[in-house]
Amino acid sequence: IWDSVLCLEQWAGRGQMRRAWVSPSGNIYAAWYWPELPVKWKRLTSILAGYILALSFRELGVEIKIKWPNDLLFQGKKVGGILVEEKKDKVLVGVGINLVSSPARAFLREDSAVDAGDLRSILKEVRKIGSREDRKQESQQNLIMLWGKLVSRSYNWYKYVLRHYRLDQFTGAVTNLLAYLGQEVAVTQGKNIIYGQLVGVDVDGSLLLKDNHELIRI
Repeated sequence: IWDSVLCLEQWAGRGQMRRAWVSPSGNIYAAWYWPELPVKWKRLTSILAGYILALSFRELGVEIKIKWPNDLLFQGKKVGGILVEEKKDKVLVGVGINLVSSPARAFLREDSAVDAGDLRSILKEVRKIGSREDRKQESQQNLIMLWGKLVSRSYNWYKYVLRHYRLDQFTGAVTNLLAYLGQEVAVTQGKNIIYGQLVGVDVDGSLLLKDNHELIRI
C-alpha cells in the first residue's frame, strides 16, 4: 500500500470510457495503490486524489484548480487527470500529468470542454525533464524524483484530511479549489445538458449547481 508504478512511456494506455491513451515520454503516467477508504469516504476517492495532488502542486508553486470530478487544470487548461479503479479491498489511483507535452486539440475527444496544457513553463523541476536524448537517463531520474516528491506530499495531505476533516469540511475545502466556481456552466449527462451556476461539491461527491433559487445535484 502506497507503492506506485511510474510508466516512462505508454503506447496502449487507457483513459476514461476505455479510450485509447498514447503517452509520450517526459510526462507522469502512474498507478498508485491506496488502502481501502472508510465507507463514508468511498464516493469521494477521485475527488480526494485530485485535492491532495492539487495541494501538493501548490506547495511547489503551481496554482492547480480541480475540474469536477477528476481533472486538474492550470490557467484554464487540463494538465492532469485521475482514474480510480476499485476491486474488492484494493484501490488503484491512475494519475496522468502533462509535464513537458500535451495533446493538440485535434487529438482530444469532440466534446472535450477544455484544451490540454502542460507545466513546462511554470514548474522549475520540469526543466530537468524531457531533455536531449544523450541525457535521457538523467531526465528519467529527475522525473522519478518529482513523482516521489508528489507522492510523499500527497500522502501527508491524505493522512491530514482523513484525521482532521469532517466530510462537510473537506468538500468545503474542495469547493475553494474548484474551477468555474460561481460561473454559469453546462454539464452533459447522456443526451441531456444541465445548466446552472456552479456553487460547490456535496458530501457525497455530487456537483452542486444553482438555477435561479433551485439547487441541482449532479
